[in-house]
Amino acid sequence: MNLASLTRTALKTLFGLGPDFIKDATYVRPTSFSSATGVTSSTEITAPVKMLVVNYQRRFLAFLDPNPPDEKILIRASELTGINSPSAGDYIIESSNAQRRDVLTAVLDRTNEFWTFATVRSLNQDWGDLTAYSTSEDWADLTTASASDDWGTLFA
Repeated sequence: MNLASLTRTALKTLFGLGPDFIKDATYVRPTSFSSATGVTSSTEITAPVKMLVVNYQRRFLAFLDPNPPDEKILIRASELTGINSPSAGDYIIESSNAQRRDVLTAVLDRTNEFWTFATVRSLNQDWGDLTAYSTSEDWADLTTASASDDWGTLFA
């Protein structure tokens, strides 16, 4: 019995269920140092993925874990080939609504066919890059900012 082949067949069927169950997303490994794995990433790495989101309510599982994550997400391992060792600190952005989910844990199944992610919905927003901000803002018009704030004049 080939367990990997059976798992691949089951995943093919599962991920063929359609858009009601399977969502397009982007897996993101941000520029950072991961305390969970010790991996340093000097550039942001992304991978387009399809995911199955399993929602559950905390009160039904409270006897198992006092603080369970909000959602479990299944992603095929073949779609994360550019990401080595997915881990906490990474995040997943759903394509249809830009909902961000922070990865709390990542577990690869025994057949190396899919990852199971424990995630929590996040209100964190990506504000772009890490470029330095300027010393001040110019509120007067749309010209470039000067060395001090220009709030207009206060004389009559």
